[in-house]
Amino acid sequence: MRKPLAVLAALGLTIGAALTMAGPAMAAPAAWDCPGGYICAYTGTNGTGSRCAWDTSDPDWTSGSIRCSWAKPSRTVGSVYATTGSGGARLYQNANYSMEVDCVGNGKKASYLKNLQVLSHKRIPASCEI
Repeated sequence: MRKPLAVLAALGLTIGAALTMAGPAMAAPAAWDCPGGYICAYTGTNGTGSRCAWDTSDPDWTSGSIRCSWAKPSRTVGSVYATTGSGGARLYQNANYSMEVDCVGNGKKASYLKNLQVLSHKRIPASCEI
């Protein structure tokens, strides 16, 4: 009778140890993660938080071809990264390219300390400078 108890006790210790062992750490998404040829917007500053990405212009982030789940008139953008390959992106406060609030050139990153309301963007073929 002692042998089965000893086996059960050893098995219990083995299972307990396995349950308390730490698994591999899950890495947080890298800041400023944005595929080449895209315009990426983030909820947080410095390319952090939730991200939405577009490879074309979008007149309405809430109902356009790519719907950004967190884009709302009451929600702000913390940062934007343009990896468009050339030109950049003009950002607009309202849908349908109304009320330009910024322009981010290709390869540029913009972080907004006061956060910026953006609901549409337009890719541009030339740089933001006029």
